[in-house]
Amino acid sequence: MHMPFEWITVDVDADDLATIKEAAVRTQTSEAEIIREGIHLAALRVRRRSSEPLHLRWFASGDATLAGRVAEL
Repeated sequence: MHMPFEWITVDVDADDLATIKEAAVRTQTSEAEIIREGIHLAALRVRRRSSEPLHLRWFASGDATLAGRVAEL
């Protein structure tokens, strides 16, 4: 089931708009659909980041100096 759309105005950087237009042509879809998908993905990312703790697995690299060299690597 598809929810009805609401109209909003969004200011877009010229470079971003060019990227949106290219993506629309490449995927044979509308610019509006590209923007809607981007908004949806951004909203999910923010919700996930703010409401769910990030559970990462611990691992042993065997390299005692690894943590100190992360930026270098």
